[in-house]
Amino acid sequence: MKIKNKISLIVILVVLIVSVLVSLLFVKEQNQMKSSDIYKNKETKVKLRPYNMPAQLATVDTVKSYLLANFFKNNSLVDDGAWLNKNQKISTNNMVSPIDGIFSFQNDIPIIYYPESRISFYVTENEISNISIGMPLNFQLISNPEIKGNTTIASISAVPINKNGSISKYKVISEILDQSKLDLRKVKFGQHLSVKILSHEFILPKKMIQKNNVITAKLSNKWTKVHVKINKVIDNNVLISPSGELHVGMEVKK
Repeated sequence: MKIKNKISLIVILVVLIVSVLVSLLFVKEQNQMKSSDIYKNKETKVKLRPYNMPAQLATVDTVKSYLLANFFKNNSLVDDGAWLNKNQKISTNNMVSPIDGIFSFQNDIPIIYYPESRISFYVTENEISNISIGMPLNFQLISNPEIKGNTTIASISAVPINKNGSISKYKVISEILDQSKLDLRKVKFGQHLSVKILSHEFILPKKMIQKNNVITAKLSNKWTKVHVKINKVIDNNVLISPSGELHVGMEVKK
């Protein structure tokens, strides 16, 4: 009889222990589920970033040149493409270079190009609507990616394809680049660059836009509703106009 009572007590204890363990496991799973995205309603946050247009193939162009008078090829002491320093002796008849620059013969005509350059490239009629004077550019030499920098668009001109003036493309030219912007001792005229146009617009996931074109942005460490102007929808993103309230890196939440 005593043995039966002991067995019954053991069974009861085992059942109690199992019940407690099951209860603890259930509570733990419930807590995990409540802390998951299903119950927590986790916020989505992104940062505003500028919209970069697709890269363009560009070239390094001359800006202005100095024509050498009374300079003859047979008397030259410098090679075509050589870098010249001002007052450097360049001919056997003691002629000196009047400026710093790059020496070249163009159809046997001696020219010194000023140590300045521009970047130029072409865009189509479809692309020109997204481009304007003053927009920033990032450039990188294709043959040597370590040579890179930034500039801005200085001019845009239409390129007619026939006498009727029909337009097929537009030529985009950067501001003048001095030696500090693009070192012509390392880069030759005509070399190719990869250019990215940095739009004044911001790109943002479409899902961040709320009713009536409003976003929730962090202004002065406070979440604030800001009305934005949507210019274009690209896939699952939108392009929005800049304003005094918005800046690159600003946090936006859904």
